[in-house]
Amino acid sequence: MPDSNVNQMMIRFRGLQTSYQMRQISLEQYMAEVARLRVQDRAGVWWTVDPRTGGLLRFDGRQWVAAMQPSVASAAPPVVQPARAAPASSGGLRALLAASPILVLLPAVACGGLWFLYTFLGTFKGEGLRGVDFITPAIIVGVPLILWIFRKPIDALLKPLDAIIQPIPTALRYGIVLGLPVVLGCGCSLIQSSGYSSLNFTALVSTLAAAVLTRRG
Repeated sequence: MPDSNVNQMMIRFRGLQTSYQMRQISLEQYMAEVARLRVQDRAGVWWTVDPRTGGLLRFDGRQWVAAMQPSVASAAPPVVQPARAAPASSGGLRALLAASPILVLLPAVACGGLWFLYTFLGTFKGEGLRGVDFITPAIIVGVPLILWIFRKPIDALLKPLDAIIQPIPTALRYGIVLGLPVVLGCGCSLIQSSGYSSLNFTALVSTLAAAVLTRRG
């Protein structure tokens, strides 16, 4: 007879799997919810589910290993899962990162920070604060953060575009993302050769275009 705790976990997993396949939840939500699935069987062994394959994983004291579903050894009542005793797994770490803005903001902060420092160096050449570009770094960091915070309504808004964007080869989409700032920058510089207005416009349009072209449907 299958262990009831593991059975309940698998029922919950199949529900999450169906919700993701029907696009009722995003990949980040799916990974985060599956990462929370942790149960103990009546022998005290911890079990979880591999979100990629749907296979059971058993904690052997050092790591998660693939295993078959356990059998019940006695008629004892189900073990209540302790809130803080479940071991961590690499899948849980990946889900945590996917459900946080860390991976979104790190490259944005790096690029925005480097550009700010570059323009800030102009103050030592007598340009003063007029030579410092505050707006472009704010766009580079702020727009991805806003898109992450409001990702659910934005995903719903952009979903009709999936039929147009998803058939485009991934390599071509990333090529557009990389090439668009160059094209816009060159075009805008022909119109305005001084100040940061053209750069601000290029940063805003390029960031929004990257969010649309690289999103997962």
